Amino acid sequence: MLSRFRWFALCCILLLVTLPLGGATPHSRVLDISDSKYTQAVDLSPFTSYLEDPDGVYPPEDLIQSDNFLPLDGVANFGFTDSVYWFRTSLRNLTVEQAHQLLEVSYPLLQHIDAFLYDGNRQVQHLQAGLAYPESSGNFNYRFPIIPIDMQSGSHLTLLLRVKSDSTMQIPLSLWTEKGFAENVSTEQFIFGLYYGAIFAVLAYNLLLTPWLRDRVYVYYVGYLGFFALFQMTINGYASQYLWPQAGSLTLHALPTVIFMTAFFAHRFSSGLLEVEKVLPGHWPYMRALTKIIVVSLVLTPFLPYHIKIHMAISTVLAMLYYFYVAILSYRAGVTAARYYLLAWSTFLIGVGIYSLKAQGLIPANGFTEYTLQVGSVMEALLLSFALASRFKTLKDDNERIQYEAKQTLEVRVEERTRELKNVLDELSVANARLESLNNTDALTGVNNRAFFESHFDYVWNNTARANEHISIMMIDVDHFKSINDTYGHLIGDEVLVAVAQTIQKSLSRNTDQMARYGGEEFVVVLPSTRGDGAEIVAE
Repeated sequence: MLSRFRWFALCCILLLVTLPLGGATPHSRVLDISDSKYTQAVDLSPFTSYLEDPDGVYPPEDLIQSDNFLPLDGVANFGFTDSVYWFRTSLRNLTVEQAHQLLEVSYPLLQHIDAFLYDGNRQVQHLQAGLAYPESSGNFNYRFPIIPIDMQSGSHLTLLLRVKSDSTMQIPLSLWTEKGFAENVSTEQFIFGLYYGAIFAVLAYNLLLTPWLRDRVYVYYVGYLGFFALFQMTINGYASQYLWPQAGSLTLHALPTVIFMTAFFAHRFSSGLLEVEKVLPGHWPYMRALTKIIVVSLVLTPFLPYHIKIHMAISTVLAMLYYFYVAILSYRAGVTAARYYLLAWSTFLIGVGIYSLKAQGLIPANGFTEYTLQVGSVMEALLLSFALASRFKTLKDDNERIQYEAKQTLEVRVEERTRELKNVLDELSVANARLESLNNTDALTGVNNRAFFESHFDYVWNNTARANEHISIMMIDVDHFKSINDTYGHLIGDEVLVAVAQTIQKSLSRNTDQMARYGGEEFVVVLPSTRGDGAEIVAE
């Protein structure tokens, strides 16, 4: 009998130990916030159960002791759904002091969050949070919904969360102490301050370069970087906190538009930087088709339900993987900027991959894995700036090479044209000399004609007058020339005139002495610097 009693007592003790303490609800554990190991933050997933409410009709008071709740298996993520989801957590405080806790729902795109706190069956608190209530959350100006929870010493409360949203149903829940929350906010502000400071510094630098360089690729890069920064601010909760704090619902509807604009500028920037049209003409039609798809999707965005347009936006972002393949081909084609482009996207994808593994719980969450997305995007922005610098250097080198080649070609052409012009001028000079000679030469006798005499005489006269010297003129007439023509004919008369002209020409010994046929059978001789007696000698 004693042995049987001992076994019965042992079974009762085991049963009491396994029962939830303090009236805990089924399928959940009780979180003792007074436990010394919970001095900073607590992940509520192990202590939380959930219930799907397809019609959204359950009143909270009927769910306090409901057995229909199921335990959470990791972070609550139910995708896109029209259902309302309820989350229940049991809390207790065994300390002698009042505890001030902060419930953080670390997903900024949720619209409707109703938090009910029950002491037994008595409701002691009801707060609203989310994008639909921008002025709620206990007046906390924070990027995520924050719900303050005050627990008296020895209290045992049930927390019910009612969540309804057009966005994906992601509900990461954490419970913070006030000190831990303040320290976490300080760390976040420092890290995100560095992150956005780096992003906007790169953005401002390239924005200042854009009007000077006048390159469309820089314009697309600035647009991409600006909208990417806005995308990061939206999913990090800073857009609803700082940009439009009084229009929380704008965050949800602006997100697909921001993604489409980011994809559009990224597409145009990638096409220009990788020189797809020039080096990969076979891929250019596909790139143009992607541009049209993005533009059409952007135009349709205001008229589509959120879950459709966000899926379209995500599909557009996935198309960016195609650029990675195009960048490899562009690099093989000799585009040096593609090297930095590939490195930039690799860095960003590594950051996204590590962050995704952390979000899925496959790798531990720590200071490194928590911010790999930000580190990857900053590295991407910097490396893409290097890609632009490489592109600018390539364009500059090509321009200098083209200018040098053009200069060399121009110099060769100028030299050829100068040589051709010189030859033409020489030929013209010779032709002109010949023409001038023909104009000043008597056709019959071959000596100077009267026109030459008249111009030459003026020249000699002026020089003689300036030098105050003498000049002599001889007029020579062939006597009885008419009888020669009458007796022997004009051909013989012409021969006589030629013989007379040659005889006179041979009698002139100085180069300055010039003779000319004055007309008919008359000849004239100009003797510069010659007195009358010298002229008589020449005449004889």
